Amino acid sequence: MSNIVFNELPVNWDNVYGGNGYFAGTADGIVTIAGAPAAREIYCFNAKTLELVRITWSFDNGHYIVPNLSTDYQYLLLCRDHKNEYAPIGWDWRTPATEMTYQQQMAKVEEWRNV
Repeated sequence: MSNIVFNELPVNWDNVYGGNGYFAGTADGIVTIAGAPAAREIYCFNAKTLELVRITWSFDNGHYIVPNLSTDYQYLLLCRDHKNEYAPIGWDWRTPATEMTYQQQMAKVEEWRNV
């Protein structure tokens, strides 16, 4: 099951890939275009099967979060330029972080939304 997340609450839970893990674009891991923060699509695939798991967008400030991911899998994250000006960039065989609770993740979303 694929879920599209537009950084809005609540996030749909799925029984295969749902869990306490997440990916987040912070510090030097934000989405940038030509060195400036940018809003772009981020795709999250199962790294082994290439099944699409989630789609989200970064905020205009480049921050993003892909929440509710199972840590039983590794993932391929692909950031794609919908304007077709830059090549996609990817991070393969990544394991989701678990340091923040879901509530902390959503607090970050609200913080980033208002920056």
